[in-house]
Amino acid sequence: SKAADCHLDAFRRFIAWEKTNPQKLEAIGIVSAAAKKMASDKPEEEPPRVRERIALAYEKCLLTCENYPEVWLEYSHWHESAGRAGDAAEILSRARTVLPGSIMLLLAAADLEESQQNFEGMKAVYESYMVSYEEKRKAENAATGEGAIVKMMDDDTSVVYAEYIRACRRTDSQASSRKAFLRARKAPGCSWLVYAAAALVEWRYDEADKPCRNVFELGLKTYTVSYTHLRAHETREDRGCRRRVVKKRGGGGGGGGGGGGGG
Repeated sequence: SKAADCHLDAFRRFIAWEKTNPQKLEAIGIVSAAAKKMASDKPEEEPPRVRERIALAYEKCLLTCENYPEVWLEYSHWHESAGRAGDAAEILSRARTVLPGSIMLLLAAADLEESQQNFEGMKAVYESYMVSYEEKRKAENAATGEGAIVKMMDDDTSVVYAEYIRACRRTDSQASSRKAFLRARKAPGCSWLVYAAAALVEWRYDEADKPCRNVFELGLKTYTVSYTHLRAHETREDRGCRRRVVKKRGGGGGGGGGGGGGG
């Protein structure tokens, strides 16, 4: 609501004010020249008392604005930008407990773990969501009985599986990415978006058109997706990949939206 947005905006202004250190608080004690030089090599950080006041301002904000994922993200980013990755991860962990369905928070937590080279931790973040989804859907399918139409996963869940496939390829190996895709295919209601993501991962990293084409064809056997619908979901990077595949196979230019040679 408008009132809630105004309330959040007021807290943001309050937090921004605290970050300016209006009380001119300074670190207590004498700092040696060597310590100053060491500190200059690290991200700029507020004096401890200022940091405590800023953290308290965020905590006050969360008392009434905990359902806003962007507040948790801003709080976490403040810690991360000052080199406090552990504190940032703790904030995101709390946030995901409060808002377990927020894909924004889940992806932020996974990205943070990846940025710290904690690839097992990154996978664990994705796993926590995927396991929960799979168990929930299996329970629903068991309750409806055999023969019931399997509901396709929503776009948010598709994004999680697609990002997991990309993350496995980016941080591990081709085999790991393909294993992630196999796991996604077996998930209840796996959507065509997962197939598209897996196909493009094959092309972007290896530029081998056969595995990419095989995944697309496998998806087409499973789903009836119109060409227009696929093109509507293309990003600029996707269009570039598609054109390179077509060129490599000796086809047409694969140009823009409409007629003749645009395909």
